[in-house]
Amino acid sequence: MQDFNVNLTLIAAIWMGGAVLLVPLAGFTARFGLKPLLDSVARMRAAERAARVEPELDARFAALEHRMRDLTRAVDRLAAESGAGHAVAS
Repeated sequence: MQDFNVNLTLIAAIWMGGAVLLVPLAGFTARFGLKPLLDSVARMRAAERAARVEPELDARFAALEHRMRDLTRAVDRLAAESGAGHAVAS
């Protein structure tokens, strides 16, 4: 069996030099590759959330409008009764 003389300092230097070049390259690749994907996922989730919220808001506004009509009728009725009471008492 042959003995190989391995220079660990040379291997570590090559490894570190490669890492110095490849880490920023991988970072730029991830930034420009993943950012559009994550933006589209975020927009899709926002659209789904808006689609869920809109019917809830419509129902809430319908309930508020119904309540406002009831209150308006009650105020009109009370105004009519108090006006009639004053006319009878006078």
